[in-house]
Amino acid sequence: MSRRSASGPLASWAEAQRQQQRQHEARLRAQAQQQRERERQQRAYEREVARRDRERQAAYRQGQEALAQRRTEELDARVEALGGLLADGCRTPAFGTARLARPEALQPFDPGPLGRP
Repeated sequence: MSRRSASGPLASWAEAQRQQQRQHEARLRAQAQQQRERERQQRAYEREVARRDRERQAAYRQGQEALAQRRTEELDARVEALGGLLADGCRTPAFGTARLARPEALQPFDPGPLGRP
């Protein structure tokens, strides 16, 4: 079998086709690389958002725990004070309504100058 000449118009056309194919494959590789880069950046962004969300939740949780601790301490102090109030109240003499009654001294009615006709 004889070999065809590599310098004819068919060879030029074949070389042009191979060049186009290489360029097409290079574009496809570049597009795939760009897609992988976009996906990598998206994953990095999502990781950053998740990290910030975890930090925000941790800060909120710490704030809530501090608030709960402060309220617990306030309630403990109030219970202590109320416990002392009950003990003090039990030591005082019993309450009687007679202690509320005060004698009232009323002065006789004096109409002043309006009382004269």
